[in-house]
Amino acid sequence: MIINRENLDLVFRGFKTVVTDAQIAAEVHWRDIAMTVPSSAASEDYGWLGTIPQLREWIGPREVHSLTGHGFTIRNRDFESTIAVRRNDITDDRLGVFKPAFAEMGRLARHHPEELIFGLLSSGFTASCFDGQPFFDAEHPVKKSDGTTELISNMQDGIGPAWYLLDTSRAVRPLIFQEREPYVFEAMTEPTNPHVFTNAEFLYGMRARVNVGFALWQLGFGSKANPVSLATIALTGGVAVLGQWALGINRAEDEARKTKERFETLADVIDALGDVSRASAADIDRYIRGTFNDVAGDVQALIDGLRQAEFGLLSTEMRHSIEETAADLSRLSGAFEAFWQDFAKGPNRIRASSFRPRPCARPWKGEMPGVWSA
Repeated sequence: MIINRENLDLVFRGFKTVVTDAQIAAEVHWRDIAMTVPSSAASEDYGWLGTIPQLREWIGPREVHSLTGHGFTIRNRDFESTIAVRRNDITDDRLGVFKPAFAEMGRLARHHPEELIFGLLSSGFTASCFDGQPFFDAEHPVKKSDGTTELISNMQDGIGPAWYLLDTSRAVRPLIFQEREPYVFEAMTEPTNPHVFTNAEFLYGMRARVNVGFALWQLGFGSKANPVSLATIALTGGVAVLGQWALGINRAEDEARKTKERFETLADVIDALGDVSRASAADIDRYIRGTFNDVAGDVQALIDGLRQAEFGLLSTEMRHSIEETAADLSRLSGAFEAFWQDFAKGPNRIRASSFRPRPCARPWKGEMPGVWSA
């Protein structure tokens, strides 16, 4: 290839296409946790962080909040990546061997903000944010409405690998990517340039002027708790919850069985009475009313307990079974209510078969035998 301006421009456009394609293909995630803030100077002041007031009822004059109270500044930094291509390689048309290198340059440029953002996040236990404290710290000073200062923590100390919980649902994100000059691919190919003339090589590179910083610490939580301890706590808590479920479901079975037995006993008594005229109406009234009140109270307490329990740790089938049990118990209570109302109209109008309940089926038995036996 002849070295002239037209051919050098063609080479530049070819390399730039390779770089651009690699940038487009690279997958990044930093935008999920950081906001991009354009910059127009050597540095940008973020004194407004932490001073955005809540809305209040407008009584009297406005309460003006200064947005320069913290003096938090992010100064832009220069970044570059450069590749030298020998003049002889262009003359000999060996441009294809450089394609992987320029593709990697494009990928690295695309990932560079990610490297900065996640690198900053990992330093959050030591690097300061707008209030002068580390981003993840146990003593963030917060001024209360009465003028006093309260220390707030957004961290959990420990010796394990760090993990983070970030609120990314707002316009303000936990981290800032500040961009003064975007990532640009450029070249030095003028034959009269001292470097080109002295070294017989052309330079191609990526340049950017950016930086990163922390925004609101209130949107982040960091922990270094030992994962083994966390797993132990989670496992212990899970076993405790499941143990409570085991006791609760066993109680449900016992109560359902007792309820059915009491209904059956009451049915037998009514059947045995036959002609109710041989029994004192007051005695029957006391027996039925007392039995109904006892059973209804037990049933309602059990249903309330089931409704308030945490269903999240149980399988869909188990939750469905518990709902069926609650429905069965509610139906039993309702059947007794209907029986009592009918009885009040006249004992001769009903027979025991009108309220004798069907057995409560609980198909979850045996689903987790190791837990239910606990």
